[in-house]
This record gives sequence, structure tokens and C-alpha cells, in this order.
Amino acid sequence: METLQPLQGAAALMQCLALVDPAAPVSPVTPMLAASLNNVVSALMDHKQADFREPILREALTKGAALTRKCWGSAGTWVNHERADYLVALVANQVGEFAAARDAAMTALQVIEANGTEDIDRAFLLLELARAERGLGFDDAYKTAKDAALAIAAEFSEPWLVEWFAERSALA
Repeated sequence: METLQPLQGAAALMQCLALVDPAAPVSPVTPMLAASLNNVVSALMDHKQADFREPILREALTKGAALTRKCWGSAGTWVNHERADYLVALVANQVGEFAAARDAAMTALQVIEANGTEDIDRAFLLLELARAERGLGFDDAYKTAKDAALAIAAEFSEPWLVEWFAERSALA
């Protein structure tokens, strides 16, 4: 995706999204579609030249994340569900839709709470929750979520994970 410019990628993603029937029944293709969409949306989010003020990029990311969530919701495991909500929260925060980001992060955290422990995912979700709370102007909720994320991350020992968390934490 690095060779494809963000606006070209967004336009291509919008063309692909137009071909998908969101009401189609679950099939063996559904998890493949979910994984592919997740990868494309993530690549666009990570593109260094992305200008998230561009309407087509915002729309492609938002619709792509929503369809990823729908596909994983019908064909994935609980981990896929919470990670799809994480993607929705990432995108929503990036495009300034802080209430949607907060809702998606809270839903993902509830999925984890109901199903098991995913401390790494939980830490990153708490960062997105903090970012959303800050965007909404809720300073106390921001601090609570960020402190909880930092407490979990204090246990991280893998250098790549510590670095990735630090990068994401700087945005929250």
C-alpha cells in the first residue's frame, strides 16, 4: 500500500466497498473479506502521506472499518469482534468522530471483559478510549483511561511492543 497514494487507495477501497452487499449471507468468503478490509484500512491509516481531512479518505476509512466490523461480527471469534471495534475506534478518532470512537472502544473492552483476557489489546483500546474522551472534552475520563493503559503497558517487555505502545500513547 505504500506505493499507492492515500487518495488512490481510498478511491479503490470505495470501489470495492460498492461491490460488497452488506446484507449477503455469511459464507466462507466473509472472514477473508473481513481480514482483507482490515488490512487495507489499517494500511491507509498508517500511510505517512495520508491527509485525514480529505473527504474521500475519511469516508473510505469509516465505511471500510464499519464493514470490517460487520463481517467479523458475523463470521469471527470474540477476538476478531473486539479487534474490529478497535479498528473502528482508531478510524473514528483519526477523523474526529470521538463519540463513535468512545462507543467502539467501550464495546471492545466489554467484549474482552465478557470473554477472557487480552491485556495487550486492552491497553491499546484504553488509549483509543482516552483519545476519544479527550476529544470530547472529558478530562477526568481521559486521565482514567490513559492511566489504566499505562499501567498495563508497564508490564510489556518485548521491545517492538513497548515501541508501538509508546507511538500510540503519544497520540492519546
